[in-house]
Amino acid sequence: MPRYFLELAFNGSNYNGWQSQKNAVGVQQVINNALAVLAGKEVSTLGCCRTDTGVHAQQFFLHVDWAKAIEDKTQFLFSLNGILPEDIVVFQVHEVNEKAHARFDAN
Repeated sequence: MPRYFLELAFNGSNYNGWQSQKNAVGVQQVINNALAVLAGKEVSTLGCCRTDTGVHAQQFFLHVDWAKAIEDKTQFLFSLNGILPEDIVVFQVHEVNEKAHARFDAN
């Protein structure tokens, strides 16, 4: 299964940090939901770090395992950003080694 780093930015004003939470909305949850729409199934991401409530990011990385190779990255980004709210933008998709980890290898 191909692994990708997604490079994104977000305005955290409307979120309780990066990480998905049961009692509040995190950026990760919003991205996972948008990716699930594209994949047609539940998707799980892992971010390069955690953030506090209201924190913004100009450059943030996550990794996601995708069922098949993303052939048209421009179309993928267009579709994903069309689903995401305006305060979260994914601006790059990087294919990486299947063992690459956003927390340890996003340098």
